[in-house]
Amino acid sequence: MKALFARYAGPLIGLILFAGALWVLHQALADYRYQDVAADLERLPPAQLFAALLATALSYLVTTGYDWLALRYIRRPLP
Repeated sequence: MKALFARYAGPLIGLILFAGALWVLHQALADYRYQDVAADLERLPPAQLFAALLATALSYLVTTGYDWLALRYIRRPLP
């Protein structure tokens, strides 16, 4: 019985947390309509939109660099 619980507890907790995150996201975005967001994006100057996309891409690159440095520091390669 204990082994059965241990086998399914992790995935079940993960599923509950995922469902909770979806609910919180739904509540946070309930006041916004897709058409309003799309219209606001169309009103942005192209240079500002490009700068935002570039900053987002650079932040992901920096985050990947942090992970690479951490793995290099502990001298463990990725599997």
